[in-house]
Amino acid sequence: MVREPAQRGHVRKLLKNTAVCLSVPAAVFIIFQVVCIATGEEYINRETFRNFVFDVFKIGFIAWGLSFNVPAGRFDFSVGATICLAAIIGGNIASALGLGAAGLLVCCVVVGAVLGAVSGGAYVLFRLPAMVVSLGMALILEAFSYVLFGGGGIVLIGQSHMLSLIQAPWLYILGVGVFVILVVVANYTRFGYNWRALSGGQSVTVQMGVNEKVNAVVCYSVCGAVTAIAGVLILSKTGTQRPVLGLTSIPLMFQGFLPLFVGMALARYSEVITGIFIGAVVTGLINQGFAALGLPLAAQSMLNAVIWLGFVVVAVNQGKLAEFKAVRSWRKSVAWSDGRPQQ
Repeated sequence: MVREPAQRGHVRKLLKNTAVCLSVPAAVFIIFQVVCIATGEEYINRETFRNFVFDVFKIGFIAWGLSFNVPAGRFDFSVGATICLAAIIGGNIASALGLGAAGLLVCCVVVGAVLGAVSGGAYVLFRLPAMVVSLGMALILEAFSYVLFGGGGIVLIGQSHMLSLIQAPWLYILGVGVFVILVVVANYTRFGYNWRALSGGQSVTVQMGVNEKVNAVVCYSVCGAVTAIAGVLILSKTGTQRPVLGLTSIPLMFQGFLPLFVGMALARYSEVITGIFIGAVVTGLINQGFAALGLPLAAQSMLNAVIWLGFVVVAVNQGKLAEFKAVRSWRKSVAWSDGRPQQ
């Protein structure tokens, strides 16, 4: 009898949190659907839905990778270079060994994990700000993409047996599988506990005995492995990955920032991996809406930046908003206890 009210309260809270999380992509969909109907454009059809799903998973993998470093204050500019170089090295290894799509995925993920660990090791070894180290690593990795394999990158056009991961049902299986693994790692492992604790407050967590350096290297390695999957998807869609130079890989990293900060804003109603996936869906809906309306790329980039800034403001000021509501409620209760109405 005592447990029933608590269980009903838990169910109500769960339903409320689920409704809040689902309302964000639903609102974005409704807004763009109304705008497209008003302008006579078609928002999402059978053909564009495939591009939408690809966009969601590609952006989702990048954002999931970023989530292991950015919330802890490690701004990593080398993610885009890691994606490109992992696709080039892993793709050439898989092609040389005659492997299929699964072999391509494994090779790229392993290479991405190694490259990420190297970036993490550099961050720990040089003891410089993460932003400075990541810029240097981005330049180094981009240079390697030109040096290796004669500067030809990787070309798999015509090798359909290696490019099937973007086809249904393999793309859905891959996305759901990685999602489940990351949820387990983030919420039910010692590494995940330490990662979340360090993201919330490094000084206190280090004083409790958590090795911040080891955790940072592992986080970089996991980031490299997860974002390398995005490289596999890009390679599977285009059939090629050319070398990059002059920090031109950085825009690829920024594709994951909007879903990352949407996920951080929704984390209080869910958990961060799920929130980031919802953020990837929101980003995919926004990109699809801009494309349906025929907006030029410059306008799309500007509007995406404005939307991203809005979510950053919300995420950063969530604590202040909660504090403001608590103070207002306290003042109201004090005013009524004194027998006078609130001013």
